[in-house]
Amino acid sequence: MNKLYVITGPAGVGKSTISKEIAKNKSKSVLIEGDEIYAQVIGGYVPMWKEGNHLEVFWQICLNNIETYLKAGYDVVFNYIIPPKTFNKIKNDNDFAIKRK
Repeated sequence: MNKLYVITGPAGVGKSTISKEIAKNKSKSVLIEGDEIYAQVIGGYVPMWKEGNHLEVFWQICLNNIETYLKAGYDVVFNYIIPPKTFNKIKNDNDFAIKRK
């Protein structure tokens, strides 16, 4: 079974550096940088901490990407600043857990 590595923490602690090293040391891996996905919205961009942000669609895209790569046989390294409440929701999301198997 392929593995999902979630690297999170405050800005500037080295999430990207650690994530790249983990991904480089796997034989078949993908690195998904949450900041890059969130920044894909150009027109109508709203910072994630403001009302009207696009976090809902952001999470749909992230989870779909993770699922697709896991099903294709890749280990996935995902990094983003994830609040504890959101992290627990993702971790305990039965639909997502089932899809990963």
